[in-house]
Amino acid sequence: IPGLGNASIFVGLAVIIFLVSYIFSFIGVIFQYADFKVEKMNNELHITSGLLERKHTTVPFDRIQALRFVEGVFREPFGYGMLFVESAGFQQKNAERPIVLAPFIKKDKLKEFFSVFIEDYDEPETVIKPPKRAFLRYLRRPNYLLLIIIPLIWWFWELGWVLFGFLIPATFLGWLRYNDATVWINEQSLKMQYRILAKRTAFVKRNRAQVSELTINPFQSYKKLATLNITAASGAGGKVFSLTDIETDDAQMILKWSLDRDAIN
Repeated sequence: IPGLGNASIFVGLAVIIFLVSYIFSFIGVIFQYADFKVEKMNNELHITSGLLERKHTTVPFDRIQALRFVEGVFREPFGYGMLFVESAGFQQKNAERPIVLAPFIKKDKLKEFFSVFIEDYDEPETVIKPPKRAFLRYLRRPNYLLLIIIPLIWWFWELGWVLFGFLIPATFLGWLRYNDATVWINEQSLKMQYRILAKRTAFVKRNRAQVSELTINPFQSYKKLATLNITAASGAGGKVFSLTDIETDDAQMILKWSLDRDAIN
């Protein structure tokens, strides 16, 4: 195309592909979750959805291992998200396919939703957050890959230096991750909030935590920080919920909590 260099064409095509993909994805969600309905019957949930093809899913309460609320980038500003249920033994051939319990629900309505459809749910109150000395680690972490890739692009493209501008949103993402990172806990339940790009909140019962793991790398050891991983059974495998750079003592307390119901008393 006259007047356009290779880089301009590449960026333009990338934008067009993103927009077209997003439109088709949006239409696909409408077809997939049209006329969505969830019903509580005896000891199980019945989920029905679909416009062209109706899909019926049954989830017994004794198979529910965890709940996961995901606030997408475009939904979060309006307070909405998608609620998933992690169920043991569901769809053994496709462990990555989650069960949607509510495709579009307001965050401040979750407690009301749980009181109707989820048995024995109670809101944890004890709050644990990363300490202030972990703040810079959160800010730096999203920039590590960029600081490697951008100089390489700059080597081959003379305008590659403009990509350093991506360090600003990457640092902002780190700030969001630090602010969102939280664990709420009580004797029987754990609620973990963290962010990758979308903000995620996991709800796990103590007796449903399949694997609890604490890891400490040398850089974390120096600042007495740790990474906590809680795994709940999901499909043929497990779903891992992870919180980075929390106090080592807090991580050890939660690790003990998963084994001992009196750990936080």
